[in-house]
Amino acid sequence: ALCIAPPSGSCEGKEEDKLTIQRDFVIEDNGRLTAYHGPGGEVTIPEGVLKIGEGAFAGCAVLTGVTVPEGAEEIEKEAFLGCAGLRRVTLPVGLARIGKCAFKDCVSLEEIHFPKGLCQIGESAFAGCVRLKEAMLPEGP
Repeated sequence: ALCIAPPSGSCEGKEEDKLTIQRDFVIEDNGRLTAYHGPGGEVTIPEGVLKIGEGAFAGCAVLTGVTVPEGAEEIEKEAFLGCAGLRRVTLPVGLARIGKCAFKDCVSLEEIHFPKGLCQIGESAFAGCVRLKEAMLPEGP
C-alpha cells in the first residue's frame, strides 16, 4: 500500500512555490515537504528539507519509522496525524518547533527524544499516543 497524503494546508496569503518530486516526496523550492507518496516502513526524509508541512504524512498507517534530516527547523501542525503504525521518530539537533497535533493519534509511538534547541511543542502534539512511555528532554541550556 502506498501512502497518499492529502494536499497540505491552504495557499492563503502565500505565493505558489515550485514543487520538486524527489523519490516519494513532494518538496517546495523553499525546502518545505508537502506530501509523501511512498510505501511506508522506515523513511528517511531527504537532506535539504527545512520543514515538514502540515499534513504531509497524515494518515499514513504503514509508516513505521521516520528520520528527520539535519537542518530541519520545524514540523508543522498535523504533519504525522494518525500515523497509526509509527513507532520511532528521530529528530535532529536544531529542530526548533513541533506544531499543534503534529503526532496526534500515533498510537504505536513508544518513545521520542527531543533535540537540543527545541523551543516549542504545540498543543496536543502527542495527544492520543497511548503507547508513549518515554519522552527524553535534552540536558541544560
